[in-house]
Amino acid sequence: MAMKGPSFQYGNTKNSPTSHINYPYAKDFDYHNIDNHVASHATQMKAKNKDEYVSMAVTFANKVDRDNCLSFVDKKGSTYKYNIKTNELAIITSDGYVVTYFKPQKGRQYYEDQIKKHSWKESIYEKNQRRRTSMPRMWKI
Repeated sequence: MAMKGPSFQYGNTKNSPTSHINYPYAKDFDYHNIDNHVASHATQMKAKNKDEYVSMAVTFANKVDRDNCLSFVDKKGSTYKYNIKTNELAIITSDGYVVTYFKPQKGRQYYEDQIKKHSWKESIYEKNQRRRTSMPRMWKI
């Protein structure tokens, strides 16, 4: 099983939660509904079996990719992690268990919809969007 080293817990060198990551590292998949998740998503993720699906999910959750991954923490403390390049999405609990891993049909729009539905505070994305529309434009003459 893929694991993060202690120096990369939470994906940062401070080893502490942020508004984007709320788990030190993904330990495993939450096996509560694993059979439903494998039936729904394993083929889409090109996993040959349950073990491979679990391994892929935990590896994705632990991979630090600041160039391509977006993430936010929801009201319950779970982290939503989305890769804009590969269209992979995982939800990870604050104690490090992946609860789902899949490629949303609507891609980034699905991720942004989840921010609107579940985010506990304004995301960086929303803040930047607000700034773009509310800041006066500077014109050179």
